[in-house]
Amino acid sequence: MMALLLLLGAIGCASDAPKITHRDVLEADAQLVLQRMLNRDRSLALLLDSSAGYAVIPDRAAGRGIVYDCDGTFLGYSKNTPASAGQVADGCAVLVIFHSDADLSKFTAGQAVTFGSSASLTAAGDGAASQAGFTRGITVLTVQRDPATVDAPIEQRPLQFQSRADPDLLAAVPTQK
Repeated sequence: MMALLLLLGAIGCASDAPKITHRDVLEADAQLVLQRMLNRDRSLALLLDSSAGYAVIPDRAAGRGIVYDCDGTFLGYSKNTPASAGQVADGCAVLVIFHSDADLSKFTAGQAVTFGSSASLTAAGDGAASQAGFTRGITVLTVQRDPATVDAPIEQRPLQFQSRADPDLLAAVPTQK
């Protein structure tokens, strides 16, 4: 939501202003979440540098994210089934890190990864990334978007790669007048 406000504030009230899409908001949210995680844990940069790539899911309840290679270059989108009603509270961001080029290549070629209770899950924080291990080629770091939110267990849901955005991501974000 913060990213949406920043984007809308940047375009002002001009009638010929560019349309802000849901994809723009997702990309901005992913960057904000990644920066927040990097700020909270200095060891995360080393883990990302030694990985093949990563997916940033700004809100696990929504189930969408952005996939980058190890250099931070955009590769595509990630999508999983949104959380079941009442199963997972909104407010947790997830970072899925791919250990090797082979692990990332399998994912981008269509092999879904599943993370949840059996994956290597670590709450992002000071030094947590240096302690994180890889399970089945991935490690998963989580962070609460709202510090007042209590951690909820992550249910297992397959995460799939999409090279192109869903049509609903390309739709313009409604603006209030």
